[in-house]
Amino acid sequence: MTSFQLFTSMRYDPALRNSAVNQELNARFNISQNDFYVFPYHRDRMLQAAGHFGFENAQATLQNPEDLMAIIVNNITTHLSQIPVTSGVVAGQDASLRLKVIVNRDGGLDIQTGSTPPVSLEALFPQSLDLPQHRRESKPLRLSPLTGGGLTLGPHSFIPTSPDGHQPWPIYVDTETTTPDAFTTYKTTERSVYDLARCRACITKMTAQEEVLLVNTAGEIMEGSMTAPYFRRDGRWVTPPSYAGGQLGTTRRWALEKGLCVEGTVRAVDLEDGEDIWISSGVRGFRRGKIHRRPDDLIKQP
Repeated sequence: MTSFQLFTSMRYDPALRNSAVNQELNARFNISQNDFYVFPYHRDRMLQAAGHFGFENAQATLQNPEDLMAIIVNNITTHLSQIPVTSGVVAGQDASLRLKVIVNRDGGLDIQTGSTPPVSLEALFPQSLDLPQHRRESKPLRLSPLTGGGLTLGPHSFIPTSPDGHQPWPIYVDTETTTPDAFTTYKTTERSVYDLARCRACITKMTAQEEVLLVNTAGEIMEGSMTAPYFRRDGRWVTPPSYAGGQLGTTRRWALEKGLCVEGTVRAVDLEDGEDIWISSGVRGFRRGKIHRRPDDLIKQP
């Protein structure tokens, strides 16, 4: 195996200063800066990876989250200071950014910045993944005694607004299986299996609004090439378990802790064309997806 580095991709967004959920999460880890989306989980995943691969100097770099935060903030400040000033206003000062934080074996950090589209706080921290049809199934509306039988919405029977108002991304299923290993469990710059899966799905751009799901040798969904997926099963949302071989993403961790989903095995052959799912990432938050199955994309299952 050629040399590789550890990394995580996270969202910098001044709008997060208005998120009580993000502030509460940071407070649990004594983090004072609230511009970063689920920052403690990003630090944790890199620290775990450093421990697994024996990157002792990287572990030392990542050990103190406040020190790591200070380095990242300084990098962003430098980045923003280089943006041209127009009419006395720094363009993009309040814009959201995509950050790729890379740490090498010696503990050195490299932080790459790029633009990312704005998203709502509700898309970053949804209260539920349920779509209207799911709430109608699981929590029927009550008859109102005040209206002579008209339907009323109580505190436990409302139909929530979807945290994502955009069109769902097309989600493909990989046509070949992937053997789980350390490089599918931990996020590193060795991403050949993800690149190959995206190539087989004809996804040519990193910014493409489509995704492909990786399948392990047991025929189970591992994860998306860049996202964590969630599937509706038996009246609840499930995400592939750790033993399926995929990465334990930051937003996946948050969704599990908040009870938005549980771990559960999902077999590739059981996915239906047109099935509604959710995907999430540490940069874009949560958004809807829809399974797109093609006649020739069913791999041979064990």
